[in-house]
This record gives sequence, structure tokens and C-alpha cells, in this order.
Amino acid sequence: MPDEVTVRAVERSEVTREFLERIVALLQGAFRSWPRVELPAGISPVDHLEWKSNGPLPGFPAFLVAEVDGQIAGSRTVLARRILVRGKPKLFLHFVDAGVDPALQGRGANRATQQLMHDVYNPLFDLSIDDSTNPHMVRGRSRLGDPRRFGNEVRPAVLPLDARRFARSKRGRLPIVLAALRLRVASMLARRRARPPRGAAPRCTIRTVTRFDERFDAFCADASNTFEFICERDEAFLNWRYTDRRAGDFTIRIAERGERLVGYVVTKALADATHVVDILVAPEETATVPALLADAIQQAREAGSPAVSCWMAEHHPYRSALAAAGFFSLGDTAIVYRAVSMPLEQLAFLDRRDASMHFTYGDTDFI
Repeated sequence: MPDEVTVRAVERSEVTREFLERIVALLQGAFRSWPRVELPAGISPVDHLEWKSNGPLPGFPAFLVAEVDGQIAGSRTVLARRILVRGKPKLFLHFVDAGVDPALQGRGANRATQQLMHDVYNPLFDLSIDDSTNPHMVRGRSRLGDPRRFGNEVRPAVLPLDARRFARSKRGRLPIVLAALRLRVASMLARRRARPPRGAAPRCTIRTVTRFDERFDAFCADASNTFEFICERDEAFLNWRYTDRRAGDFTIRIAERGERLVGYVVTKALADATHVVDILVAPEETATVPALLADAIQQAREAGSPAVSCWMAEHHPYRSALAAAGFFSLGDTAIVYRAVSMPLEQLAFLDRRDASMHFTYGDTDFI
């Protein structure tokens, strides 16, 4: 007789340290290594999962779990977030860290959590955005409809600082010397092809902060109006995402002109590169982007990084500044979207190569 699988939502108020330890053990068994992000010294995987389970939007469960004979066999972490689609807030479905205990595979745990997700939670969300390279997440989304690639694809832009070290970290097929030369040439060509700036921006002051202050609600609302498709940002979200050490070590730099906030950039230094995980400027301040990028590049040099990387849509108002600094597209993000409960026709504009969209590395849970 098959084992009976029970599935339930775990509310935030029910989450204990002991429960988190059980989920971390399950995920580390399922993925061999979890989390995939690099954590600061003194921060444990349990600390990280505790941070993640208290996501930016209240009112949703922290986890969906499947149990076999009272033992947790499968789990999915729930992250709910708003995304602005042509100025209208929509709910963004983000179930992450879907894992099954290897000792309990084949008992129907994954299928049971998928069913609960489909029957109860999918109707609450408008759309999903996923990494299409993860087979478990792809199978879990199969009931949501076919994945669609963005017409304006999100791709990593890279600036090599030490081309040989960066090429070595990528372990490509070319000899290191040839790979490094190829990287240098690509960066040089990007600079040559870049459109010249329309004029230098008025001088601004760039400084490090440890918190996003009350100005960021109005700033982000204003800056988001530039785009047809952008994950919602505000003071609360940005502080949750970037200032809690359980999420990782991020450096936050803000650009000001007098008392006025004109932009910000968030970076994270890792062994392979310093990553620009978030960058945003006020609508009339696109000319401030080069200053923020130059600041991020200087941070990377001081950290001894072999490169700087920045996710950005191929057709984006900041792309010319990236090219002028020597960044060029390298690789793919494999990001796909699906309409969940909203009509697909309302997202048809995302098929255009010139769709105005802003999606960064920090909009994922990959870093």
C-alpha cells in the first residue's frame, strides 16, 4: 500500500529554529550544497533560510511541505513580490528551493506540493519568473503554461579587469591566453561601438550607506515609471534584500546632488567577479549611470576582482553606459516568464525586443 503523503502550508508564525534546521538538512541532501549563495562569516545556512522565510510581502505562508509518515519529505520556500506591469502592481510567483529528501524520493512528495501550489496558491498570483535551467523548477511550473523568453533578453554584461584570471575562472575550451585576448578584444570593441554620451551629468556625491532611508519610497516609485516591466522596489524591500547580513554581504552606494537622491548601486564581491546586483537612477538622471558604474568598477579593483558583471536587458537605457565602460554581453541568464492568473495578452509587449524592462541579478535569489 503506497505511503500517504500529507501536504500543508507552514505560516511564518509556525516557523521555529528546529523546523528550519530540518529544511536545511533536506535541501543540503537534495542539492549536495545549499545555499548556492556565498554567506558572510558567522552566518549559517539556517540563518539564511530564516531571512528568506520572512520575505518582503506578508500574508503568505513561508513554506509548502509534504510529509510521509510525519517526516518532511519535500519543501518549497514561498517568496511573494510585486512587479509593476505598465505601472500596475501584479503579484509575482516565486517558489524557490524546491527539494525532496533523497531518502524519500519516489513517494509523491514533489507532486503533492505541486498540487497544493496549483490548487490553492497559483490563483493568487498573476505571473511567475523562473530560471529555465533548473529541471525541478521547470517541471514544477509545467501546469502554469509554456515558458516564454523575454523578447528583450536579460543578459550578463561583463567588464574584464584581469582577463587571464577571469578566463581561468570560466574554464572554457580555449587556452587561457587566447580566451583572455578574446575578452580584451570584446571589451575594446564595446567601447568603440558605444554611443557617445549626450552630455556630462552635473556632479554628484557618491557615498556608502548601511540602510535605505525614507526617501527611497518616492525615489523608486518615480524611477520605476521609466519602465513597462520592473520588480517593485521601496524602502522596506531594499532593506530586506540588501542590508540584512543573513542575505549576504552587499555594498550600497547612493548618488546625491545636494539633499536630492539621484540613484544607487548595490554590489557584491565574489571570487569570479564583483557583481552589480542592482542599479537604478531617477528618470532624468540617466547621465548619472556612468558615475555609478565607475564607482562600482573602482570597488572591484580595490577588492581585487578579476571582472565586473551586471545583468541588464539587451535594450535598456543604461546599456550605452555599460558599453562605454567596456562591458559586453557574455552568456545567458535563461530567465523565462509565465502568465499565471492574468491574461497572457496583457504581457504580449514582453515579446518585443525593445520592451522597456528592468530586471537585475538582485531580482533573483541567485546571489
